[in-house]
Amino acid sequence: MPDQPFISIPRDIPNVRVLQTEITRADELILTVESTLTSTRCRRCGATLTEQHGTDRARLLRHLPILGRPVYLTHSPQTLSLSPL
Repeated sequence: MPDQPFISIPRDIPNVRVLQTEITRADELILTVESTLTSTRCRRCGATLTEQHGTDRARLLRHLPILGRPVYLTHSPQTLSLSPL
């Protein structure tokens, strides 16, 4: 049995998968997440980007509290490049 009970709380964030959860000593909940999208549009030219080129540094974002506990999302954005033709 896990050390802590498991509960499911809807995140209401589309296209995101939770990889890991952590409760810090300061009683904060940190969710490590990743995108489930397989492509995106270039913000400059609008071309569809599908090939993963690399991963940017992890970012920590404050989210809404859950049950009075501060919540943070951490993710490492993927950098994508144009698909070879």
